[in-house]
Amino acid sequence: MTKLVVHVPHASIAIPDDIWPEFLIDAERANHEALVSADLYTDLMAQEAWPNAEIIKAPVSRIIERQLSCPVGDNYVGRLI
Repeated sequence: MTKLVVHVPHASIAIPDDIWPEFLIDAERANHEALVSADLYTDLMAQEAWPNAEIIKAPVSRIIERQLSCPVGDNYVGRLI
């Protein structure tokens, strides 16, 4: 039987402590951006929809690490790891 793998790249709002010194904006604005840009609970929805699937989710906010693509010049408030 083939195993289903579901990629959930944007559910996290976490910003690791070691990243903060690299931000050019304050913590309140960065946390707000992480919150409004997240696809909250999509990891839980995927697990509910496919309980036997392997759910691969990003451990940090999308403002830290873009899982898909991030063209040069995008409005990006973090860094690519």
